[in-house]
Amino acid sequence: MPLPITLVSDLNTIFSGLAGAGSSYSTLRGQGKQFEFWLTMRFAQRCIAEGHTVEVRRGDDTVIDAANPGVFYVRGGPGAIHGLNPKAPGFIWVKTSSDEYEIHGSLQYIGRSGARHEYDISVLPRSIGDALRTAPGGRAQGGRPYGLPIIGIECKDKANNAPLDEMRACIARLFDNTVLNKGMCCADNQWTSLTYGAAQVRYVDAFKAGFFAVARVGGFQKGAETLASHFHIDTLENMYAPSASDLVALEDGIAKHLP
Repeated sequence: MPLPITLVSDLNTIFSGLAGAGSSYSTLRGQGKQFEFWLTMRFAQRCIAEGHTVEVRRGDDTVIDAANPGVFYVRGGPGAIHGLNPKAPGFIWVKTSSDEYEIHGSLQYIGRSGARHEYDISVLPRSIGDALRTAPGGRAQGGRPYGLPIIGIECKDKANNAPLDEMRACIARLFDNTVLNKGMCCADNQWTSLTYGAAQVRYVDAFKAGFFAVARVGGFQKGAETLASHFHIDTLENMYAPSASDLVALEDGIAKHLP
């Protein structure tokens, strides 16, 4: 379902405010990417409202703003954090009073099985992103974090109600990315000093430690909501509604988990 004209305007206004009127972003491939990038901009705006410092950054970690305009390359499909390349997919940098974070689109995380799992929008510690970009001798793990992100959002631009199988797929991804008795995510699977987050002994506690949600233009069938609630996954619907309370709830979840 296409992003409504009013929300395209909202996206562009937020982006221009962050990156400067002379900057632009790469072509958004498909309606789903429009939805995801709009939500990313909303998250960035909320972080500013919370008093955090927010910057739009290129793939080489340089800033795009009014004084340094440029093109922000949106990741077009599931992928990795590349080396220091200005034309690699960019990210949103957030500095809170206690830490630094990166918001990425369509970034893949490596699970315990070795499979790669995409999160439409995810947040990871700056230390992990920086380690993957600048690993000596090449990108560690092909530029993909290991474990769970701090925040992981699945975006669905579908107007129908999500079936139970859609939620099963979401939970399967989280299970494979969860490593018990370790931190949430790290820059390599040896669990070095770059491990982030407290160790958990139960899967459900690992899910509670972060913020994981499915955001939909439509809604959810009852079975999907029941399953999600048990595993502490937020089900957020009607994202295109003019006064979407679930959009506010989604932004609240982001704010709460960036201390």
